[in-house]
Amino acid sequence: MAAILAFIPLTHSVFWGTLAYTLIGGTFGGTIITLVFLPAMYAIWFRIRPDEQNLRSRWLRFDRDILKKGPPDYIPRP
Repeated sequence: MAAILAFIPLTHSVFWGTLAYTLIGGTFGGTIITLVFLPAMYAIWFRIRPDEQNLRSRWLRFDRDILKKGPPDYIPRP
């Protein structure tokens, strides 16, 4: 997203304008393919199905563990 926004000032240039539009389109298209299309194709290709019952029980178990233990004693600092 930052790269797409960085190309916007180039669109006003006579020399670099058309290249900027091409770069914006290519960067946007590549981002959509990487974040949406490829994971969807991976799930279709390997027939990955979400198991809702298992997912629900996993989240409930995670919530119960947090409530029992409380907040962590050690929180690493950056």
